[in-house]
Amino acid sequence: MLSGNEAESTSRLMKAMGQRYVQYVNRTYRRSGTLWEGRYRSCLTQQETYLLACMRYIELNPVYAAMVVHPGGISRVELSRQCAG
Repeated sequence: MLSGNEAESTSRLMKAMGQRYVQYVNRTYRRSGTLWEGRYRSCLTQQETYLLACMRYIELNPVYAAMVVHPGGISRVELSRQCAG
């Protein structure tokens, strides 16, 4: 979930992150090409209930993936290390 101060800041962030990450993956795994099809998609959450549902999904996803037992049981840094393999 992202929030930007400027209208295009999220788009610029996703573009830069995507380019750098693809370069990293391609170098690491000796491959070429893209990782994703098309552009990223985003939408505004207009209702507070939908925003809370999105936040709940993000926080509970590691639990559903059996990476942790409790949502607060792991730091974001450790979670990203586990996801990276």
